Amino acid sequence: MLDFMFNLILSVVSGIYAGLIVSRFVKFEDIRKEVKRVVHDIDFMNEGPNGELVMINEARINDLHHCMSELLYLKHKNAANIIGSLISAISNAKSQAGKPTGDVGDFYQIWQSMVRKMTPDIKVLLSLKPKV
Repeated sequence: MLDFMFNLILSVVSGIYAGLIVSRFVKFEDIRKEVKRVVHDIDFMNEGPNGELVMINEARINDLHHCMSELLYLKHKNAANIIGSLISAISNAKSQAGKPTGDVGDFYQIWQSMVRKMTPDIKVLLSLKPKV
């Protein structure tokens, strides 16, 4: 009977811990999906002989700041740094509008690649500390 109770308690505790890990991972993935949507929603075009970048719709760029803030709160610092680099890259491309840029599709591919490289911090996922 004692073994049964011990196994039952151990199963409940391990189930709760596994659920905690999964919920943290799902939250990270939700943020990453939002960042992907923001990048995909950027409308741009090339004009001129050397490709001058024209940003058409950038209304959701501020959402990147919110995603970065959320990742910092969740302690996924590397992923937050990637979003910070992404914000800088997009801002730099916007500030260079009207200057020769080459193929904007290259920028777009780089931005998408940056988002795909975001990974959660394993220590945060496995941590027993609850978020306050």
